[in-house]
Amino acid sequence: MAQAGGKGDMRGGLVLAMEAEAIREALLACVQSGLSKLEVESDSLQLIRMLCREWNIDIAVETIVFDIKQLVGQFQHCVFLYTPRHCNKAAHKISAFVSRIGGVHT
Repeated sequence: MAQAGGKGDMRGGLVLAMEAEAIREALLACVQSGLSKLEVESDSLQLIRMLCREWNIDIAVETIVFDIKQLVGQFQHCVFLYTPRHCNKAAHKISAFVSRIGGVHT
């Protein structure tokens, strides 16, 4: 099963924090949907490496990453994958849509 979504009222200045917040929101939606196995893709290599414990966690996203790790424990299987931006056109179409329309879309 594939699922994608976006939340149009997220605002902020730090790109890394916004990407981490988007992953946290996606995990919350997956918990609410009853999913048990996830592959989470992001075009933020820095964040993916933090979530995979390959890099130290940046203080700017420490609390969000903590929340993400807590949410991961609710799934049978969850992996984080780096996907270059040019390879994930669907995510960018969804992002553009929710930025323009607002609200929450899954």
